[in-house]
Amino acid sequence: MRRIIKTSIAFVALVSVGMTVVSCNNESVDPLLEDGKEVGKALVYTNTDGTEQIFRENVVAKISANGEMDIPINGIKGEKNDVLNLHTRIFQEGNFPGNANKSTYFDRENNQYFSTVDPDRPTYITGFMKVEFINRKARVVSGSYDLRMIPVKVEGEDTDPSIRSFQVKGTFENVPYERAEATYVDAEIDGATYRNTVAQLAKTETTYVVNSMEKNNEEQRLTFSFPIEKAVAGQVIKMDEDGVDAFYSSGFGIKYILDKEDEELLSKTYIKIESVDTIVEQVNGTPVEKVTIKGQFYMKLKGEAESKRIIEVKYGVFKVTQ
Repeated sequence: MRRIIKTSIAFVALVSVGMTVVSCNNESVDPLLEDGKEVGKALVYTNTDGTEQIFRENVVAKISANGEMDIPINGIKGEKNDVLNLHTRIFQEGNFPGNANKSTYFDRENNQYFSTVDPDRPTYITGFMKVEFINRKARVVSGSYDLRMIPVKVEGEDTDPSIRSFQVKGTFENVPYERAEATYVDAEIDGATYRNTVAQLAKTETTYVVNSMEKNNEEQRLTFSFPIEKAVAGQVIKMDEDGVDAFYSSGFGIKYILDKEDEELLSKTYIKIESVDTIVEQVNGTPVEKVTIKGQFYMKLKGEAESKRIIEVKYGVFKVTQ
């Protein structure tokens, strides 16, 4: 079978051993659309116990491998530089009660933590976090929140009676989101989320190979390759180019391949290189080059045994290190 598949199998064997809303009408927008919604600059509004603020930069949502979302907001109350962290246990649109999705607040001046869980009444709903829209093409999320922050009690210590619970509320619009892990391959494959992965970058004489495998199912893996000389920031690589290949195995072991002769299948498919970072580390006195590549991808793959079976791999992003 082709080299890319051999490389993928070697990767699986290696891993197996190691595993025994506010808007501005005059805001300029980026040309990214989904469901007719334009995407502009991020806008976050907070009202912390009556103190209002607007943030336009340095707010990024982090999505973990198991699908939890955190939106840390630093600089609450200006010079006090408090920290609000909004949290949902699953990354999807909907309403999330605060007691089951613990958001937190850190008051630096009093060195006091707060959370949306009342230890004396754990079933008490302290408010809601609402995820209104996830734009998976532009990779931004919008929503609102209205939450009660309860002082966190430290075992064995008395709580200062002057420290009381308070309300935080606000909106967030077009907040970019990214994976929390250092390396990942993330996509929607045939309508299902492919996120909880082990991922790495391999290198042959002529190509880089991105290998990934679902942590809880060794059968499910996605591998794709592209020429080394194409690994340049800003480069858009068409899937019909020489040196480009892709392979996917479902959780049931059904294999899908890239058909380089099917022009219709290849149309609009691509791998986009966002960044390439190279550092040199000393290993036992020997300089070793370490390459990290980050990018996006979209592809359609055909069943290896059943050519009429086509799957779509969309919203793909990756960050891998050799």
